[in-house]
Amino acid sequence: MYDASSLLDLCIDFCAKNIHFIDCMIGFPEDFAVKIFERAINLKVLASDNDNTKQALRVYSEAGYYREVKFPNLLLINQYELSIQGLMEFTEKLDLTNICLDDHHDLLIQIPECRNIKVLILQSTNLTDKGLKKVTYPCFGAKKLPSLHYLDLSGLQVTTKYLNTQD
Repeated sequence: MYDASSLLDLCIDFCAKNIHFIDCMIGFPEDFAVKIFERAINLKVLASDNDNTKQALRVYSEAGYYREVKFPNLLLINQYELSIQGLMEFTEKLDLTNICLDDHHDLLIQIPECRNIKVLILQSTNLTDKGLKKVTYPCFGAKKLPSLHYLDLSGLQVTTKYLNTQD
């Protein structure tokens, strides 16, 4: 026989193990949503970079749990390339400060596809004009990143020629 708390734990475990089947978390009680996500992490359900992890991150991001994202290092970005797309889909603030990106990193092509980004911080990322063009040029005419209102390029070696194209 199970008591109420163990039954709740069983339900949270079940949801965590099947987190990729959850279609929407909008309006879901935050306490339960957080418990399910934390349990999925503890059970290593989200330990692989695959479509299931991408779907889970997308659903939680859509519900507003991850509107602001600051990646701690490039290793994490490289290990979860597919999954990060799901997380970034609804991100409003993306902070890549001190991430040693190069001008050829695949993430640069994904950033302009994030239509909800309002704040993009590329401070001290080692990007040059070439890498920044991959992020900003698709945005001319508000074709991409239509919500962007703040772009931090501090600490980058950007030419005056590039900056003049951004007016």
